[in-house]
Amino acid sequence: MRNKKNILIAASAFALAALCICCAAIGSASLAPKGVFQSLVSKCIGGASPLPENQTMILYTIRLPRIFLAVIAGGALSVSGLTLQGIFRNSLADPYILGISSGASFGAALAIVTGFGSFLGKFAITGSAFLFSIISLLFVLFIGQKTSHSRLLLAGVAIGQIFAAALSLLMVFFAQQMDKIIYWTMGSLQGNSMDVILFTGTFTVLCFAILYFHFSPMNLLLLGEDTAESMGVETKKVKGILLLTASLLTAVIVSFTGTIGFIGLIVPHVARLVIGPDHKYLYPLSFLWGAGFLCLADTLARSAFSPLELPIGIVTALIGAPFFLWLLFRSRERSNL
Repeated sequence: MRNKKNILIAASAFALAALCICCAAIGSASLAPKGVFQSLVSKCIGGASPLPENQTMILYTIRLPRIFLAVIAGGALSVSGLTLQGIFRNSLADPYILGISSGASFGAALAIVTGFGSFLGKFAITGSAFLFSIISLLFVLFIGQKTSHSRLLLAGVAIGQIFAAALSLLMVFFAQQMDKIIYWTMGSLQGNSMDVILFTGTFTVLCFAILYFHFSPMNLLLLGEDTAESMGVETKKVKGILLLTASLLTAVIVSFTGTIGFIGLIVPHVARLVIGPDHKYLYPLSFLWGAGFLCLADTLARSAFSPLELPIGIVTALIGAPFFLWLLFRSRERSNL
């Protein structure tokens, strides 16, 4: 059984690599997937690209940075959602539903309108996004600390709406910066440099390592906090580390991509149905499938109505919202059994 799970993860990694090559070939200017692959191989060994100069420029300055960021963002949001679902033992939990993404978006927009974003650069926006994602999370935990997990989710929705309203106020009072603020409300992967990819990629690797290191306590938390404590898990400490790590991961991604919802909801749930509840396998599979999902969504966003580009958040919402409703109906049917 373990071999089958390892094979599935390896096959998913191979499929993700193939998908990235295919997505790099799709766009207003079509490239041959074989040419993209040969160019990447030549780049790795220090040779010249077999593609024409204009296609090489499109590949390396426009499409590959978007694909790299899609892999990082999709995988990061997916494992963040997986972590929150495990902590709260609820398949409906994710950074978007719990209001973490809304808080991070407000923090990023606030840094923009106050001038910190232009003065200190994108890292100031990241810091502000992380701060408000933590504030959002603390509000949710404070409101829902003595309630059920389902009410905790409702508290997250309410806090998310408060930050969304605050974001709308910023857009009203700072209309001259509307074009910059609107970026955070819809999500986009364009316009980011390799420096951003290196920064987000480094944070994602570090946070993923922390989350994966705690896969065993996560498995025990699924049995209940009392059971986990009886088996030697320091539940408060572990939950604190996991919540902070998931929030940091979400804040860093949102600060560069804007709000991209539902990935942390859909992908972990589907991965759990396929591979089971063991987080040792769930974490890598969720990351790979989340990366692939966002690559596909971004390719659809930029090519479906070319040259018009759809915001990536709209595409993920169109897919994720019906899935979320299906989860709600499924949960209600189970509760009536």
